[in-house]
Amino acid sequence: MYKLAWKYWGYIDSDPNNQRASLILYHLEHYMNGAIMQSARIQRTRKTVDKKLRQELNSAETTPYTLKSRKQDFSLLRLYCDYHFYFDCIGQINKLLRRLKEELQSPDIERIHNEFAKIFGKYAVLRDDLEHIDERAIGKKRGKPIDPIGDWGNFLGESFSFAGKEHVVNNQTTTKLKQIYVEIIDVLHKNYASKNQGFVLREQMEQRARQSESLLRHLKRTGVI
Repeated sequence: MYKLAWKYWGYIDSDPNNQRASLILYHLEHYMNGAIMQSARIQRTRKTVDKKLRQELNSAETTPYTLKSRKQDFSLLRLYCDYHFYFDCIGQINKLLRRLKEELQSPDIERIHNEFAKIFGKYAVLRDDLEHIDERAIGKKRGKPIDPIGDWGNFLGESFSFAGKEHVVNNQTTTKLKQIYVEIIDVLHKNYASKNQGFVLREQMEQRARQSESLLRHLKRTGVI
């Protein structure tokens, strides 16, 4: 989870009266955190579903004629919804990263966006499919006929499949998302914020404040004060 966007608010925009890049970064971080949270939720729910399935299989082997509980189990529905919002977050990250690239006209941000699209581009496409499921259900995409879809969402290990395409969500994909966001912040810090005198002065003041606090704690521990 990240809380870095506030630090660069107003310091990455070329015009101090126009803070569009800062606003884009704020929402980009918002959906990046959303994807990270959803990934963790998905993995927890998958473990719960797998555990219940193993218990039912073991129960069926030992007492095959035992009546099942009539309590409704919505674990798979919860898992589907968790995946859906995860793909929503990925789709928004893709859009916002593109906007940031265009707003800053930055080759480095463009490189990062290309890297993101190479890994998560098909996730963003799936987001569109799920968001427009009403159209897919009648065999259309953007108003044009498409081939029938036989796979409307299945859970395959660490993947969610749709229309025969698998989309992995696990610790590795989360790590990659984090790496991409750190790259974005590094570029914004190096190429924009660090060249802003106001940002540099604030960083120096905060560093001196941290040093003073550290010295004060040391003096208290050693009994000097």
